[in-house]
Amino acid sequence: MTPERAIFIIFPFVVIVWTILTKVVFFKSKKLNYFVLFSVYICSNTALYILVEGAFIGREMLQVNVILQIFADLTVRQWLWILCIPNIFTFMYLIICFMLLLLFDKMPELKSKIMLKRRKTA
Repeated sequence: MTPERAIFIIFPFVVIVWTILTKVVFFKSKKLNYFVLFSVYICSNTALYILVEGAFIGREMLQVNVILQIFADLTVRQWLWILCIPNIFTFMYLIICFMLLLLFDKMPELKSKIMLKRRKTA
């Protein structure tokens, strides 16, 4: 797997699937949106750090030990840097997630407007 494929195809796909699954299961909760956005933020920062350090998953890197060894010698300052400082890809994933959450939250209103238009034309 190349880093470009991971950044532009796999990570956005994971963000989309995670957002859709959580909204389908917990469709009535508005507070869950904050959890989903926060988890996407933390996971994308961590995944991009793993990618930058060269441990992107391929056939040769299927062991969990190899990926976890990247985090073995980190100081508290480096952990804060990984988790708190966003990058452009994190913002991209958050925008994708936010748009999906907004779409799911507005879905009942959109359905009712469509049904009203159908009733008026019929």
